[in-house]
Amino acid sequence: MRELTIMQAAYWVGRQSAAAMGGVAAHLYAEFDHQGLDVGTLRRAVERLGEMHPMLRLRVSADGLQAVDGDGPVLEVDDLSTLGEEAVAKALSAKRQAKTNQSLPIHLGRVCDLSLSLLPGDRCRLHVDTDMIAVDPQSFRRLMEDLARFYEDSDMPGQPRQASYFDYLTRMEADGELAARRERDREWWRSRLSEMPPAPALPSPEEPQAGICSDRLAAQLGPSEREALTRTARRHHLTLSTLMLGLFAAVLGASTPSRRFRLNVPMFHRLPYADGVDEMIGEFSNPLILPVTRVAGESVEHLCRCIGAEMTQAISHAAYPGPSIMRDLSRLNGEVQLAPVVFTAGLDLRGELFSDRVTRTFGAMGFVISQGPQVALDAQVVSAYSGILINWDVRLDAIPEAWVKAMFETYLACVRHVATVPEALSQPVEAVLAACVESKPAAISHTGRPAAPEEPRSMAHSSAPERALTPLQRAYLLGRGNQFPLGGVAMQEFREYRGKLAIDKFKTRLHALVRTVPCLRNRIDAENLTQHVDDEARLNLDEIDLRGLPAAKAWERIDAMRETYAHHLHDLSLPPWHMLVFHLPQPQSGEGSYDSHVVFARFDALVVDGRSIATILRQLFGSAPLATSSLLAPAADRTLPAQAEREADAAYWTRKLETASEPPRLPWKRPLAEIRASRYERRSVTVPRDDFVKLTKVGAARTLFRHSVLTAVILETLAHWTSEGGALRRRSRCPADGADGQ
Repeated sequence: MRELTIMQAAYWVGRQSAAAMGGVAAHLYAEFDHQGLDVGTLRRAVERLGEMHPMLRLRVSADGLQAVDGDGPVLEVDDLSTLGEEAVAKALSAKRQAKTNQSLPIHLGRVCDLSLSLLPGDRCRLHVDTDMIAVDPQSFRRLMEDLARFYEDSDMPGQPRQASYFDYLTRMEADGELAARRERDREWWRSRLSEMPPAPALPSPEEPQAGICSDRLAAQLGPSEREALTRTARRHHLTLSTLMLGLFAAVLGASTPSRRFRLNVPMFHRLPYADGVDEMIGEFSNPLILPVTRVAGESVEHLCRCIGAEMTQAISHAAYPGPSIMRDLSRLNGEVQLAPVVFTAGLDLRGELFSDRVTRTFGAMGFVISQGPQVALDAQVVSAYSGILINWDVRLDAIPEAWVKAMFETYLACVRHVATVPEALSQPVEAVLAACVESKPAAISHTGRPAAPEEPRSMAHSSAPERALTPLQRAYLLGRGNQFPLGGVAMQEFREYRGKLAIDKFKTRLHALVRTVPCLRNRIDAENLTQHVDDEARLNLDEIDLRGLPAAKAWERIDAMRETYAHHLHDLSLPPWHMLVFHLPQPQSGEGSYDSHVVFARFDALVVDGRSIATILRQLFGSAPLATSSLLAPAADRTLPAQAEREADAAYWTRKLETASEPPRLPWKRPLAEIRASRYERRSVTVPRDDFVKLTKVGAARTLFRHSVLTAVILETLAHWTSEGGALRRRSRCPADGADGQ
C-alpha cells in the first residue's frame, strides 16, 4: 500500500469533514441515452475495462492508504422496459438523485459505478459514476473511450498497461529536479500569500436547506457560436479558455460585493514519466489558486489579459500543489480558507469531449453533474458535439437558487453577446453586462441584502473634436490583428530603467507631462477609426512593492513579468501608454548601495513615435523645467503634405518598388502566410567608437550620411544570409548622389 497524493488526501479528508460544504465525495456522474445496447457485450466490456486500468480496482483504507486490490467495476442492470411512462420517469429521477449524491464505498474498492437502465422501445440509459480519488475528469474521457472500444470489439483483450499510475507516482517522487522546482515554487507562493484575496463573498440561501442539495445548470452553444468565439479570442490574442474565464470572472464580480477574490482553476497536466501516460486512468489534477481583481471601468479585454497573466504565473509555479497553498493560507490567517468557486476549462482538448466512437456506441451525454467538498459552484466549459457545453454544478444548500440562476443567464448572455459583437471586448465590463440583459442580477451582501453599487471609475471627458485616424495609424491597428502574416503585435516600444527614484517627484513630473503633452491623453476608437484628446490627465501608472522580498526573489519576480509586459497590447479604452514601477528591497548591512527602483515603460506608436518617446522620457527623468514640443502633438494634428506633393511622392514610390514583388526570403520556420501571430525579442551589439568613426569617414568620403551607411551595412548582411542576395542588393543599392542617399 502507499500513501495518497496531496490531492487524493484532500478529497479523502473532505468526504469525511463535518465542516461547511464538507461530507461529500468528489465524484463525477454522467448519463448517456441510446438504444439497442446488448447487456452481455457491455458486461464483458466493463470487465475488460477493469482489467485494463488498475486504478478502477483502487481501495482506500480507513487510515488513508491506497492499494490496487479491489474487484473492479461490475455492470448493474435495472429493467424498466415494462413500466409505464410516468413510472419510468419517476424511477429515472430517483436514480439520478441517488447517484448525484452518492459516496462510493472506496474502502471496499468501489471507485467506479456503472449501471444500465433498460427502457421501453429498446431504449436504454447508461449511468456512469466515478470517484475522483481514482478517476479525474480527464481520465473519465479515457474510461468512456476504452469502454466503447471494448464494446465494439468484444474479443479485444483487456491487458493492463506496462506502466501503471503507481509507477507514474514512484517515478515522479524520484525526480530530484521536480522536487527542486516544488521547493522553489513553494517559496514563490508563500511570498504572495499575504496578497492573496479572499474567497468570493457568496450570498447564503434565504431559507437554509436540509442536507446536501446539488443541481445543474447547462446550455449548449452551437458550432457557429463556438467558431465566432474562437475568432474573437484570436483577434484579441487570447485563448478561448481565457476569454470564457474572463467573462465568468466579470459576471461573478458583478454579482457579489467582492472587488478582489480568488478562483479555483483545475489543471490536469501529466508529466512524461511513463509511455502512454495520456492513456492512463488516475488522479492527475492540480487546482491553481487564481487571484482576480476587479477595476471599475476596465474593458473586458483588459480583465481577460490580467487573468491570463495571472494564469501564466500560476502555471509556471504549479509544482507546488494547490491544496498545499490553501493549507499555508489557512495557517497564515489562523482559520480554514476555502476556494468555493471552481472554473474548469476543457476547450483546448485534442478533439471533442467524447470521440465519435463513444457517441456512436452509447449516444450523447444527456446529463452530467459533479460534487466536491467545499465547492459551492463548479463552472465548466468544454468542447463538445461541435459546440461548447456550459455546465454549472451548484450547491443550493450553500447559495441561493434564484441568485445563481440569474448569474448563469447573465453569463450565457455575455458569451453570446461577445460571439455576436466581437467589439464588445474593447468596452467596459459594466457596459457589456448592461448590453446583455435588461437587468443584471443584483449584488448581494454578506447579510443577503442588496449591496450598494460600486462607484464607477470616472470616464475621461473630452472637449476636443474627434479626428480620423491617419493611414499609418490604421495600418498599426491592422497589425494588432491576425489578418496578415506576422501580426498579433502592437507597434510599440518597451523600455526598462533602473536606478534610485524619488517616487513622489516622479509622479508629480509624470502628471505634469500628461497634463501638458496632448499625445499622452490621446485615445483611439478602433471601431470608428477615430481619435480624440481627453481633457482629464490620467496617470497610466502602476506600482508593485517588492520591498518585503529578498533581493533575489524580487528580481525573479521582475524577470518573470518582463516579457509578458513588453508584449502586452494596450487597452484602447485608455490612452495607449503605461508605466510600471517596482519598489526594490533595501540593501542589507555591508552590501553597499544599489538601485532602489525599476521602471517598465511601454508606448504605442498609435499615439507617439520613437523620437517623441525619447523626448518624453528625457523630460520625465530629467531635472530641467518641463517643456513641450510640437513633436508631441497627436498624429491627427500634424500638418500633412499638399495633395500635389503626395501624388508626386506616390508616383516615385510606385516606380521605386515596382521590382519589389515579395518580402525577403528569410528561412521562415513555416510558410509566411501561416504565421498569423508573432512574438519578438531583442538582440543587440555595440559597435566600438573607433570602428564607428572609421565607418563614418568611409561614408563621408562618398557623400553618404551615417544613417545611409548603417542601412547599407544591415541590408548587405541580410542579403548575405538570404537566397536572393543579388536581387536584394540591386533593390537596396544607394543612389550615387549624397542628397538622394540621405
